[in-house]
Amino acid sequence: MSPSSPPALEIRLLGRFEVKRNGELVRVPLHAAQLLLAYLAVKTGTPVKRRMLAGLFWPHTPDEGALRNFRGALSQLQKALGSKNFIAQEGDTLELDLMQDCVIDVRQFLTPKPTRLLSTDELIRVIELYEGEFMPGFYEEWVETERQDLQNKFEQRMETLLERLRDEKNWKSLREWGQTFLTRVDRTSEKAYRALILAHFHLGERAQMEAVYRQCEAALKKELEIEPSTDTKRLLEELRSKILPSELPPAPLPPSSAEPPFSAPTFATPCVGREAELAQIQQRLADPDCHLLTLTGLGGIGKTRLMTEALFPWRGRFAQGIFFVSLAAATSVEQMITTLADALKFNFYGKDPPRQQLIDYVREKQILLALDNLEQVEQAAEFLESLLSHAPQLKIIATARERLHLPQEWIFDVPGLSFPTQADARNLADYDAVKLCVLAAKRLANLTLTDEDLSHIARLTRLVGGMPLALEMAAAWLRALPVAEIAQQIEKNLSWLISAAPNVPERQHSLRAVFDYSWRLLNESEKRLFRRLAVFRGGFQRTAAEKVTQEPFSLFVSLMDKSLVRRVGDDRYELHGLLRQFAEEKLYASAVEGERPAEVEAKFAHYFLEYAGLHQHHYDRFELEWDNLHAAIRAAHRNQLWAVVLGLTESLSEAWLASNHLTEARQMYALAQTAALALNHPRGLARVQNHWGRACVEQNDYAEGKLHLAEALEISRAENDAAGMAQASYQLGYCAVEEAEWGEAERLLTVCQDLYAQLGNQLGLAEAIFEQARVCYHRDQLAEAIRLATQALDIQTTFRQENNQIRVLRLLANSCVEQRFNEPRAEAALLEQGWAYCQQALKLCEQTQNQDELALVMRSLASIAKLRGDVDSALKYVRRSLALQKHKGNRRDQSIALYELGMIYIKARQYALALEASQQSLQLCQQLQDAFGEVYISTTIGDAYHGLGEPARACEIWRAALIQAKQFASPHPQISALQQRLQQNNCAP
Repeated sequence: MSPSSPPALEIRLLGRFEVKRNGELVRVPLHAAQLLLAYLAVKTGTPVKRRMLAGLFWPHTPDEGALRNFRGALSQLQKALGSKNFIAQEGDTLELDLMQDCVIDVRQFLTPKPTRLLSTDELIRVIELYEGEFMPGFYEEWVETERQDLQNKFEQRMETLLERLRDEKNWKSLREWGQTFLTRVDRTSEKAYRALILAHFHLGERAQMEAVYRQCEAALKKELEIEPSTDTKRLLEELRSKILPSELPPAPLPPSSAEPPFSAPTFATPCVGREAELAQIQQRLADPDCHLLTLTGLGGIGKTRLMTEALFPWRGRFAQGIFFVSLAAATSVEQMITTLADALKFNFYGKDPPRQQLIDYVREKQILLALDNLEQVEQAAEFLESLLSHAPQLKIIATARERLHLPQEWIFDVPGLSFPTQADARNLADYDAVKLCVLAAKRLANLTLTDEDLSHIARLTRLVGGMPLALEMAAAWLRALPVAEIAQQIEKNLSWLISAAPNVPERQHSLRAVFDYSWRLLNESEKRLFRRLAVFRGGFQRTAAEKVTQEPFSLFVSLMDKSLVRRVGDDRYELHGLLRQFAEEKLYASAVEGERPAEVEAKFAHYFLEYAGLHQHHYDRFELEWDNLHAAIRAAHRNQLWAVVLGLTESLSEAWLASNHLTEARQMYALAQTAALALNHPRGLARVQNHWGRACVEQNDYAEGKLHLAEALEISRAENDAAGMAQASYQLGYCAVEEAEWGEAERLLTVCQDLYAQLGNQLGLAEAIFEQARVCYHRDQLAEAIRLATQALDIQTTFRQENNQIRVLRLLANSCVEQRFNEPRAEAALLEQGWAYCQQALKLCEQTQNQDELALVMRSLASIAKLRGDVDSALKYVRRSLALQKHKGNRRDQSIALYELGMIYIKARQYALALEASQQSLQLCQQLQDAFGEVYISTTIGDAYHGLGEPARACEIWRAALIQAKQFASPHPQISALQQRLQQNNCAP
């Protein structure tokens, strides 16, 4: 036999009963023949007497009858193996012939070499052979005895392996094998739990360490009604008391692993001080009970910088990443959800509300979210409470000007930088606020400060309470003015502000005093530029700022030198949020001084109209400009620039869909509707209503969507606008398909196809044909569905519409699978064709990196592989599909994948695994309140119990499923299958 050739005979009894000859699956039909082969495999090397085997397998049958049965079983076994040579017979005994090329997993597992002499790698290879319990689904007494003996050996070897990995300090492998131990045995092993606790601690995963202990606690209580042992409790306490994670370097990732995502803003200047605050924040984040930490304080106190610095020690220690999310432009929970999805690179899908989809996505993920400017979002607290309650491994650190008042919230009030509180304080340079000013003086003006200068700086830090933003702005003037004069003028401003507004907080007075003083020191050109920059939201590029403000770049440099504008990236600049508010105040106050704010807003709106038109097919160019684009539409609407409003919304319509900015799109279309009406532009109004309706439909708001689309259709008919009628008809037809209104869908889609054909719009025609194919599929008109889908595929292939092709190919594959019931003689050919469609779709998924479609294609492949009898391939595909759906958090598709997995296990006669998968599927289905789907899953659960030898339990479940199936208005498709099962198994009514 060559090294690559399969063995002549391969017997797998651990986790499954499987026999292969020369690599091909062998079907051993009789239960007794299967038992005989398993017994001989276990007793390899030991001759076994025929009479003993006959008595073992047929204990209640007379000797002659038992021997006759034995001879029949032996004959069937030899026939299945295709040769008598594999079983050596001598006189009254027989055994598997070791001279033959045989591989037996039990024999390999029961290696003659003592465990203590095995290396760690050898021990792992032996343990990997134990894929599950011995002969699952067989319950003979000798099988149970052998099963328990093998499980005991497996547990002993697992315990030895965990000890080895612990001694070798191989924490990642310890974590992996500790988890494997728990999933491969039925009983609760505290040794495995202790190994996991230790591994998580050394990997810097304290939250998981605590979670594992809680799992151990719950398992022991459920199984034995006891608490964890003293050893387990002592280990946890010892680890809790060891050095805090904040004092340890981040746990390194294995060289072969990609580091989890990490996003955080960068700053041009170093962080000054804050050591004590950072240590306290790290301590809170390390606490397993802390899931929401809010950094509170006034604007300008340094919350964002402090939160950002706190993220770096945790880099690589959250499995799914750390994400900084600015909420400066979000005012509603809907906008917050969209912003979070963008940051997490998560695409919404299906009919479930975006809020629920985002919760499902993070539900099982270990993520640290850093949310900046949380006070901007109304009702943010309620959403965060829901998010945290469903995602136990999620941590959130946030900045806000006041606390959220949630029960799980931890508060850290951010103070100013340390400053000398007394005029005669010594060692002034040791105070962080003074250090910040000195550093700014050196950076901006290369100044060397005297002791007298330091005393004035100390006075300045007292005036502003150590507020970093105020100090940076004041220090920016050191190159032009003596520090004594700066401190004197700010003190003067402060006295006036306090007398004018005595109820405003002291720290707010100090910041306003610095703003006013800085404003007065600007020349007229600088003032004009500063106030005009107020129209931008979320930052700006140099070109945009120059065109909108009509000022040269040299003035920008001047404002940057004065800390009024800051650079935040390559060709990206911004004003601090408080400074932007101050600039906006000055802009609208300037109307009395001859400046016209409306003209600035008009230039702003026209610039972004041109920008949107130029880049409307390059969505990535909008990623940093969404806030400005939406602000431009509002500015145009405010100034009655109706054509600009319509132009912007038209240019952004596809980008809003592609980027999941649907909530904002719907708000902007409301403004566009006003613009179209003001211009008396019917066709423009129809286009707005079409886009608006489509955005509603994408968010599964069919009720509102159909109102807009119906209005678009009516206007387009009145205007004899074929393109508008086609678009509205298509969207209304799509709604009808989704709401299972097949007749209405067919009528609308037929109209749509005629219109697109007249217009010569082949891509629109292909989409309409595809939707009609879906209607035929759901009506069981499968031959027509295949014809239409093939027609749509031909058009989309011509125009290289890869993502659309994948959907059509899936429909074709599923139609072929269902059509086999109508053409039973062509079943093999139909399955082969369906398989080919799936393989074609799989190739396109890999080319386009379309993970959403890949999960669905994998599930279709699994279904076809199961029907073709290729259980191994079916399991491979459905497990990959399930993994992709779990990553995405799509509970509905997870439930379907688990249901498919259960049916595949039924096909493989692995009934215990089928039951486990089906019960998980049912649990998800019940969470989603999908009673229709529960009927299918309950049927499979009954099948699993029947296979496990519990017919009474199976009948009980089938009866309950039948009662549930009869509750629906229309007959459930599973009714006849359930009735057939109840009848065939003589289930009592």
